[in-house]
Amino acid sequence: MDYGKRPPLDEQKSLWQATIAAESVTTDAGEVTGLSLDDVGLAGAGLNSFISMLAVIHPGDPTRVDSKDITGFNNVTGRVTVASAFKGGQVLAGVPYKIVTFRFVPAEVAAIEGKLDERIVMERFEDYYGGADDLSPVGPALLDRVIFQVIPEDSTRVAALQAGEVDIIQGVQAHMISILEADPNISVKTCGGTRPFWMEMNPNKPPFNDVQVRHALNYAVNVDLLIEKVLGGRGVALPGALSPFNNFADATLKPYGYDPDKAKALLAEAGWTDTDGDGILDKDGQPFAFVIDAVARQKDRAEAVMGQLREIGIRASVRVWDYAVLKPLLLNGDRMAYVGDWGDSAFDPVGHFEAKWHTHIKGSPYGRGNFSSYSNPRVDELIERGEVTSDVARRHKIYDEAQRIIYEEAPAIFIFLPEEVEACSVRVRNWEPSPDSRLVAMVSVRHSPRLVR
Repeated sequence: MDYGKRPPLDEQKSLWQATIAAESVTTDAGEVTGLSLDDVGLAGAGLNSFISMLAVIHPGDPTRVDSKDITGFNNVTGRVTVASAFKGGQVLAGVPYKIVTFRFVPAEVAAIEGKLDERIVMERFEDYYGGADDLSPVGPALLDRVIFQVIPEDSTRVAALQAGEVDIIQGVQAHMISILEADPNISVKTCGGTRPFWMEMNPNKPPFNDVQVRHALNYAVNVDLLIEKVLGGRGVALPGALSPFNNFADATLKPYGYDPDKAKALLAEAGWTDTDGDGILDKDGQPFAFVIDAVARQKDRAEAVMGQLREIGIRASVRVWDYAVLKPLLLNGDRMAYVGDWGDSAFDPVGHFEAKWHTHIKGSPYGRGNFSSYSNPRVDELIERGEVTSDVARRHKIYDEAQRIIYEEAPAIFIFLPEEVEACSVRVRNWEPSPDSRLVAMVSVRHSPRLVR
């Protein structure tokens, strides 16, 4: 960008957020180095201010701008620092200047600043060199602007797409798919997913400290029925701790399968029977009851699992949490069960396996997503060995052993791997969903002419 050709300050403020930091600054002759100034208009602005440049507006000619990229910004006090020099000849000695901090965000975006958890706007960078010729997509982005809008409610996202307020939505629930498929202005797209879904059980708390109970619950859940009813048939059953599409998944492991009679027999062996005929299993006078924790987006899935466990006499219930509140409780081992997923987008155990199945070590990557409090020293050893082993065949042996141990110890009900289901306006071209649910390759996405609705 050529800052020296920007329009006058008054016009700039209508296009870009510009704050006058000093009405009259007189400089000394020669270089001005290490310039710092306190911009009260930016004090307390937080990290959403996008401060990128400090400019000196020349007196008598507001179209002439000398600028420097900033080297420091204190988002609490509003202090802006430029370490490099404004050379003599650019900034004249003894002449008053207006110093302005520019926030390179369109005015309409600035109106919602401080709400980046609701909306993010990205504009095309006109000076982008286009990327490597042999790595598509090549060239500048085809869209002038991309707006990411956070819409947590499923039905609201669908309504926004149908109304033409948004062009692409993610996280389409199974019961919404038929509604969108019936709309001629909408295209529903799917791809294989990379987020295995399970119910983790805390093996340090009764009744889950009994491996027979954990095995029983794996047999008690009809995964195929959940895939049909909850996912609309778009998913596969999990055969253990890794996605079946992971390059190091043990192909000899098969899903537990639905066998309610076996589940009841295992629970009886563990001492859980209905002694008083109330339909709830009990042991030593205590009912088999526990809470399944979940975040809001997993509530329907958690309730589906809960319903199946109730069918064999377990008094399960669901509690919905804010993830930021729940996560430390899970990592602390304070909770009983958690329904959720964890990404496996690299198709390699590294980045996934150590997060979910290694003993949690605070302040390290190990166990950062281990919400069951599962811990096995041999599994830890294998995970760490697999990270530093380069021979592919040896890595397979390492991870096969780890998977078999986890399969047998069953710190989770291994449920399913859902497909990613997303939808877009038929005006959108060159876009496909990504297995890891990220919006990628937006550089090649474009719009066809707007349809009449």
